[in-house]
Amino acid sequence: MPSAPRLGVPLMDRDHAAIDLLFDAAATTADSELPALLDLIAEELHDHFAREEAMMTEARVPFLFHHFELHTQLLREIENMRREVATSNASSARRLIEVLLFRFVADHVATADAAAARFLIGRTERPSDLTPRVSRTD
Repeated sequence: MPSAPRLGVPLMDRDHAAIDLLFDAAATTADSELPALLDLIAEELHDHFAREEAMMTEARVPFLFHHFELHTQLLREIENMRREVATSNASSARRLIEVLLFRFVADHVATADAAAARFLIGRTERPSDLTPRVSRTD
């Protein structure tokens, strides 16, 4: 599975790498363990969003309420997926995690997180931190 782009903000990049590992695990997770994997992904996303929101609040990112609402919507979708995974066959459950949820998260990283990262990088003190480093780590 492709990994999230590096945004040049250490907290985001570390968290996104951890989330990528969970998505990668979906391909080899036993069918019976898919609901537990979805729970792990949901927990990691919840914790990541809390850390990210604290960092954005401290930095006074100008569009943070919109960003926070996107987090809320993603977590709401995960709750819907949990219900769906609980009643789906393994193939459908795996597809929900590997394709749909992955796409939701990847799109969020590529758009909302990338915009926040550009703002956060511009607010740093060291000149070397001012150059955005958005690169893929495949």
